[in-house]
Amino acid sequence: MFLRTFKQLLGCRHLISDKHNGVEIQASRGMIVCLLILLSTGEKPNKAMFQMASFYVIGLASLKELEAFIASRRKPK
Repeated sequence: MFLRTFKQLLGCRHLISDKHNGVEIQASRGMIVCLLILLSTGEKPNKAMFQMASFYVIGLASLKELEAFIASRRKPK
């Protein structure tokens, strides 16, 4: 189940690099982000969460924006 989710989120159609090290870095980054999303939200990561976390990692979103996005996705209890 995790590998299917990981493969869908990683988007294997658009690799950053075609060299071994580049693919390894992209796969490692994707796995770390998926695990961090799971640990911080307690939910299975989806594309929107993965994309927002990626925006934060590369500097296109602030921490406040990321936290607000995660809070808006949480289901009320």
